[in-house]
Amino acid sequence: MEIIEFEPEKVIRVKTQDGSMKINGWALFAAPGENETKLTIGGEFPGMDDSMEEKIRPLIERSAANIKSLIESET
Repeated sequence: MEIIEFEPEKVIRVKTQDGSMKINGWALFAAPGENETKLTIGGEFPGMDDSMEEKIRPLIERSAANIKSLIESET
């Protein structure tokens, strides 16, 4: 994993390669209110087709759970 952009409490963008699979991912953080954090996760998967969605979705959900756990451990 290569971090290509990082701004604390705002954004992190990464490039990841696992075998032949490349992922350009990001997490955006926003504070809509006091003691609230809105997290938006996204990614680009060059060469991915619809048949790969069921393999990718759990990975993204796990990433969201990990980020949530990290945020909650800091408060």
